[in-house]
Amino acid sequence: YTPRTLFPYTTLFRSGWNYEEIENWLEKMALDGYRLTEVASNGVMFSFEKSEIKKTRYCIDYQQILDPKYIEIIGDDGWEIIKMGSGWYICRKEYKGVRPELYTDFDSLISRNNKLMFVIIICGLPFFLFSPFALMFIDIAILKLVITILWLIVLIFDIFVIFSLRKTNKAILNKKQLKKDRKST
Repeated sequence: YTPRTLFPYTTLFRSGWNYEEIENWLEKMALDGYRLTEVASNGVMFSFEKSEIKKTRYCIDYQQILDPKYIEIIGDDGWEIIKMGSGWYICRKEYKGVRPELYTDFDSLISRNNKLMFVIIICGLPFFLFSPFALMFIDIAILKLVITILWLIVLIFDIFVIFSLRKTNKAILNKKQLKKDRKST
């Protein structure tokens, strides 16, 4: 097999860490005959190898600590774990018939999204607090401009991701309510 590396910057950054978009893209690659072999640069570079065309489900998950029990449960259900970086993992499972889900309940999906929002806030907080403070001690105008622009980019990105995840959580809650309503009728 000839390795093929793709750089899907537009997928990752345009979506604001829309994991469903990335999962769907990876599944389409599998249907086109490319099997994911590695993820580098915290989910910016994806390496593939040419393979048989297979229906493969990909799910992105965040685990602060990769617990052995988690690995066992995932493995027992036929999922393979691929490290993405910084606590992020891609789980892969080949299937025929019904598309499998890593998360079988809505509360777990919401919990995953809340973890991501927490990580984004915690990682961005020092930058947001330090940058304006640092500007007071910098006399070089161009450096102040660069720091200010970077600060705004990170702020806008973080706000966009947080609002995207909140919107996703609301959609999940709506699906949960619809499922509950269907059961009651």
